[in-house]
Amino acid sequence: MSKLKSVAAALACVLAQTATQAAPVISPYADDLPFAAYSADQTAGGSAQSAFNGGYWNAGGWFTHWVQADMLSTQTLTEVRVTVGEETGYNTAKWVYLSNSPIAGNYAGLTPLATQAGVTTAGQVLTFQFAPTSGRYLEIVSFGGGGPGHGSWVALGDGTARTNWVDTGIGPAVPEPQSFALMLAGLTLLVAFRKVTTRS
Repeated sequence: MSKLKSVAAALACVLAQTATQAAPVISPYADDLPFAAYSADQTAGGSAQSAFNGGYWNAGGWFTHWVQADMLSTQTLTEVRVTVGEETGYNTAKWVYLSNSPIAGNYAGLTPLATQAGVTTAGQVLTFQFAPTSGRYLEIVSFGGGGPGHGSWVALGDGTARTNWVDTGIGPAVPEPQSFALMLAGLTLLVAFRKVTTRS
């Protein structure tokens, strides 16, 4: 019985891991870093750190602005999710960049991993998927309209609290493929163990 409890506990850990890799905020690889690892060209509300940790960042200005995270080591990404912070019904644009060198305002010469352009809704989650790409610096460049009465200040996030990278305002996490594999392995192990204990 103690062995069965151990297997059940291990399976519970595996299942818990499946809920830690998805959220409509930029990337779990860029979370919980030192404050100095986050930067933005300007900030009028929230912070660059908050944008990468389930909160929000507001540039306090129109046109194009950027927010960046130094992940401190090279990470390989395949997906980035961004919550639109601009007001509903305006044309916005987003560009996702990944580089081994700091990007900041020097993104013009880089090729974005993914882009978005069009009318968006405040709180809308944009999911950018791309081929596996490695880099240390993750940057989101965002365009938020054209001026007073014609758009919205550049903003990311919606301020919803983060819980293990599941945004409770959006819904349950969607496990990544490796998480499914871990879960399947755990279930297979549990079934095999129960068969052995049943026969003995």
